[in-house]
Amino acid sequence: MLKDKCINFEVSMNEVCLIVNHNSSVTKDFARLHYEAEILCYDIKPSEQLSRLTLNELDDEEYTEIINKFISNVKENVLLINQNIESFRNCLNDNDPSATINEHEDIIFDMEEIKEGKTSEEMEKDMDILMDKVREVVKTLNINREILIENITSS
Repeated sequence: MLKDKCINFEVSMNEVCLIVNHNSSVTKDFARLHYEAEILCYDIKPSEQLSRLTLNELDDEEYTEIINKFISNVKENVLLINQNIESFRNCLNDNDPSATINEHEDIIFDMEEIKEGKTSEEMEKDMDILMDKVREVVKTLNINREILIENITSS
């Protein structure tokens, strides 16, 4: 069950990364075409644990390491996403001073790494918490996407 949750998480994060990177690319293209401005957008990446999860039998210590890599990866990606959003907002401010720039929500991810020595059942609960927190990140991403679209269409 833990293995399945970890695989599901990594597959889901692959999809999230593809969508976020696509949206960042579209945003960069919009800034380039509409404002002739270059904005810096960072690509986000999954933790790349899928092959390890599918090819090997893992013990609890290895699952702890994988889950902590998931957590670390999400933290890094959230920082990059917040920077991307701020970069585009700055582009709007610099290139369209008359535009009404609505505030975006900072994306917050506040999960600490799990401690060693947990059982598989305890780690399954940690994976449930991680998935819930990532769902909140995606929910905020969608809100911010709508705010950016509103900002763009109002300018």
